Amino acid sequence: MKKISIVIPIYNAENYLAQCIDSVLAQHYENIEILCIDDGSTDCSSEIVNTFIKNDSRIIYIKKNHTNAGETRNWGIDNCTGEYVMFLDSDDYIEPGIIQSCYTIAEKDNSDIVVFKYRLVDAINNKGIAKELGIHTNKLKCFAIEELVKNKYTFTNVAVWNKLYRRSFIINNNLRFKGYESLNDMYFGIISLSLANRISLCRKVGVNYRINNTNSLSSKIDYIANHFFSVLTEINNYLIGSPKWKMVNYDLSRLEKLQLEEFLKRYSKYDKQKAKQFEKRIELFLKHYFK
Repeated sequence: MKKISIVIPIYNAENYLAQCIDSVLAQHYENIEILCIDDGSTDCSSEIVNTFIKNDSRIIYIKKNHTNAGETRNWGIDNCTGEYVMFLDSDDYIEPGIIQSCYTIAEKDNSDIVVFKYRLVDAINNKGIAKELGIHTNKLKCFAIEELVKNKYTFTNVAVWNKLYRRSFIINNNLRFKGYESLNDMYFGIISLSLANRISLCRKVGVNYRINNTNSLSSKIDYIANHFFSVLTEINNYLIGSPKWKMVNYDLSRLEKLQLEEFLKRYSKYDKQKAKQFEKRIELFLKHYFK
């Protein structure tokens, strides 16, 4: 069995970190390394990790100065040694057996990416929401997105925490996370789906993704609005210079329009005047890249 690296970016995660690490240690697949990359936490996160380290040598703890989750994940990429890499948020937890299931599929299909399902968990009452998310097709098994006639990006979400990646695929394509406080995995998620030669689907729920565990929307929404176009600009500029652009630009335009309009709905509830300005920027942005 080949080594699999689980990269966990940590920042003040004391409330859920133990459950997160426990869920990885409980996996049947034993040839793993768990990289806990601490982004300058000021709570008890370091003590929690060190308690686990005393009992399991597969855990690696690295503490760095505080930046953001994207740069913290990059530290994980730079320091991991596994054949495959999984990114797990420190307030989430994975289901038993998911690493083995994804590894088996990746080896059988020679996959660059294996996508698995996820379930939402409400951080307020700690209750799971039964609906299974993350895979939106019943037909596909293994493919590259240019093989799809339509819906090239909507067969899954663009987040990284419900996917297993072949590390050589990440390294060979110089895939990196962007250093934004929010939206930092959007670039990595979309570019990786665009470049992968083989994407496989694992139709099991693999991760429980916690919602309602952030600061109030009003404290971040202006930041997200200001950086949304920056992230999408970097994505489009990268793909315009690649052979994939002609094959993906129509579906990419639909994806970006959908994401921007969904955010616009949230923005309108917070500040209607700013939302109107944002709506104008959407129109200009989409016209610029997708005439």
